[in-house]
Amino acid sequence: MPAKVSDVQEMVDVFVPGNDMKDKTPIPVTINGYRYLVPVNQRVSVPKSVAEVLEHRSRMLERAAAFDAENAQ
Repeated sequence: MPAKVSDVQEMVDVFVPGNDMKDKTPIPVTINGYRYLVPVNQRVSVPKSVAEVLEHRSRMLERAAAFDAENAQ
């Protein structure tokens, strides 16, 4: 059985903001068949690869918001 991502990678602390402080919907991240549900609005430890996926997600959300703002009618 292959090792879990969390068994072979260093853990890093992340904070993922939700849409508002009442938002409790976790962010799903799947890597190599292992699913992580990352809580929002709190600091948690996740494998480094999960943190990288969350960073890419954040950048894409920023780009999408900028695109929407530029193309608003």
